[in-house]
Amino acid sequence: MAYVAQPLDLDTQRDVLTALWEENLSDPGIATAKERRVTWLYGENPAGPSRTFLVNDDKDGLIGCASAYPRRVVFGAHEVRAGVLSDFAVKRAHRAAGAAVTVQRTIAQAAKEESTALLYGYPNKASTPIFKRIGYKVVGEASDYIKPLRAGAYLERLIKPQVERRAPALAPYLEGPALESITAVGGVLADLAVGAAERVARYGLGFDLLFEDSSRVDARYDALWERARGQVAIEQPRDAAYLNWRYADFTTARYRFFSAASRSSGQVVGFVVYTLQNGWVNVADLFVESAVVHQDPLLAAFASAMRGEGHKAICIAHVGTKALAPRLERHGFVARPNGRFLMAQVLDAAPSELRTAALDIESWSMFDGELDI
Repeated sequence: MAYVAQPLDLDTQRDVLTALWEENLSDPGIATAKERRVTWLYGENPAGPSRTFLVNDDKDGLIGCASAYPRRVVFGAHEVRAGVLSDFAVKRAHRAAGAAVTVQRTIAQAAKEESTALLYGYPNKASTPIFKRIGYKVVGEASDYIKPLRAGAYLERLIKPQVERRAPALAPYLEGPALESITAVGGVLADLAVGAAERVARYGLGFDLLFEDSSRVDARYDALWERARGQVAIEQPRDAAYLNWRYADFTTARYRFFSAASRSSGQVVGFVVYTLQNGWVNVADLFVESAVVHQDPLLAAFASAMRGEGHKAICIAHVGTKALAPRLERHGFVARPNGRFLMAQVLDAAPSELRTAALDIESWSMFDGELDI
């Protein structure tokens, strides 16, 4: 099989592109949102349209696609153009390395020609060898931080194995209603205790804060970004234009913004972006003016609100600085490997210092929404 990558002509190949998305991307919502997604990716991104290439096979024709959508990145005094890898979709019969290497190498070459400084993406473990072949380096593996919001199910998973191991004679008595009763009572008590702790953190640490839940953001978020920038070496601006494009106008999921604002000044000092799925609260982004002052009350208030709505658990996927982990652990989050990796390739247009910084995990703080669209 001989593969050739060619730039997308959106005017004539729109239907080919959306068919490849529908057939090969994992998001089930693509089928009904594909036309809106084209407009969103190619006409509304504040940083510009996605750069997309189709893969042509000499026998089977157009069999795949891949993109990099543009993103502004701040590195010290520099603001550089970056590309975020997205929408890699190849027909099943061609999912060997050849098609992937061809199209991703072409994306990298086009990015160099357009003076893009940095490419990065979020491939799974199986795909990392492909990206290594064309110059990408592994920055680090993402972690999922899980916080149960209902203790009963957690207690059931904890108690039964311990009894079976330590007192097997009692195990038969923990079947059915008996175990349900124990975990129900224990769960209620644990939920009350955790809820009380969250309220102490929310009101004790955040006495000056008001919390709000909204579907869009406003100019206060521009001001927050300007005040809070500089927390890690490589940053992606969280201004209102980007946040509304990425989350409020997203095509296949409904995102919300849970925000903290000062009672006295009205300034927004932090926010969580999240979406709901089957009882899970999936956090797509988290940003605060001060991790020391604002992160704890924001997390406590957010967990309390999600618990009050009856959700099962919160999941925060993150890759980057290790400073976040102990703060999440204090709020009852437990880390586990995510299985996906932040990979980056520094291109010729990058400032020289970026070549080292981009491969240091402490330079980044990336959440799921920044990496996976």
